[in-house]
Amino acid sequence: PPLGVVTPTKRCAEEQGTYVACAPSFRENRNELTLTVVKLAGPSPAVVDGSGDVLTVARATDYRVLAGAVAKRARDDSASVLRAIGAAAVFAAARALATCREYLEQDGDDADVVAVPRFSKVHVDGRDGETTVLELCVFPSTPATPNVDAD
Repeated sequence: PPLGVVTPTKRCAEEQGTYVACAPSFRENRNELTLTVVKLAGPSPAVVDGSGDVLTVARATDYRVLAGAVAKRARDDSASVLRAIGAAAVFAAARALATCREYLEQDGDDADVVAVPRFSKVHVDGRDGETTVLELCVFPSTPATPNVDAD
């Protein structure tokens, strides 16, 4: 799901100075996601400086466990970077984000997370050369913080 917003996200920032992030949520059947695009007040520090713990997502990753790890970091006001290779891993990462948002909503303190998708090249053990991965730079966002623009 986030693959379709990587290029527009980058182009909005580079060409128009507009920074956007996505906030995935489940549809009623819980097997489909909706991505809401939100305008950011400026570039996220997590995206600019690469801060945040890198969590590698595989097709076999339990998205609920990953969601708990990302939610814990968000509660601590820390960023996470979810790194995925392949469609199944990308879907697991997106499901984890939607679940994380539900966990934070259940806390009842208005905490939320948004993610800025980007492509990156990394060296993967057992592969020659660099491999392109999708990274979701996830950071906490609340209605009161200036990270997310109210528009």
